[in-house]
Amino acid sequence: MGSERGVEVRALETGTVRSGTPVVLTMHRAKGTEFTKALLFGLSQDSIPMGLDAYDYDEEERSEATLRERSLLYVAASRARDELVATYSGQRSPLLA
Repeated sequence: MGSERGVEVRALETGTVRSGTPVVLTMHRAKGTEFTKALLFGLSQDSIPMGLDAYDYDEEERSEATLRERSLLYVAASRARDELVATYSGQRSPLLA
């Protein structure tokens, strides 16, 4: 991957995490990994939980879908061993409460 503002990063799609260049990965891919520091970007109200309004869920289904999204966010956030930074724009996700 390229660099922006002078920071080189690489996408982590498969394989293991090696020290050195920072990696970029999805919250799904983060499961089973650990990092000294982790940054979670875009945790806005319109971003996570994502897409729940696109489905005609009944109350129980919506509750289960929200729990899955909350669990995914927990997995991503718990990858940071020493320091976690979470960002959002506008209103924060209700899952951060």
